[in-house]
Amino acid sequence: MKIYKFKDLRDESVYDHLFQIIDENKVWCASPGSLNDDKEFDFKMDYKPTERTAILFMNMIKKLGTSKIPSYQN
Repeated sequence: MKIYKFKDLRDESVYDHLFQIIDENKVWCASPGSLNDDKEFDFKMDYKPTERTAILFMNMIKKLGTSKIPSYQN
């Protein structure tokens, strides 16, 4: 999945968010209820496996050292 985040760099107040995106790999966005277009935050997911699914799964096994899915931690 690709996420595109527009930042107008003429506005120095966005620099903190920009550096979070670059340094911390975090993307800030407004809450969906505050947006002016009701379709702006609308997205759909396609969960069908593709030819890349096995490769991504094998890479995750290599990274984690196990095929056991770790528990989610906040």
